[in-house]
Amino acid sequence: METVDSVIADDEIAKIRHEFDAAKQSFLKIPQALKEMLKINLEGLYDWLTNKTLRTGYFVWAMTAYGAGLLVTYVALNLMDGHGQPALLYIVPFILGTLLNLGTDER
Repeated sequence: METVDSVIADDEIAKIRHEFDAAKQSFLKIPQALKEMLKINLEGLYDWLTNKTLRTGYFVWAMTAYGAGLLVTYVALNLMDGHGQPALLYIVPFILGTLLNLGTDER
């Protein structure tokens, strides 16, 4: 009886190890995904087509604004006891405000 239990336990451990290895491989592909993300979104595509660097382009600023908007969304959700407004109410103004500000400064 103990051998059947140990075989089942070994199978479960093998499944967990396989899932962990697959997750680790996915995690290692994140830098490649970030490079491709530059070409997927509009800010990154514009930066890529106009040969802008990360420092002078819009991509990093847009992602930073998105993160700040998401943070404000979480804070608002916690302050309103889980009955917060849609996330786009906070994220869109952050991104649009940042991009409009950068565009106006560039002129």
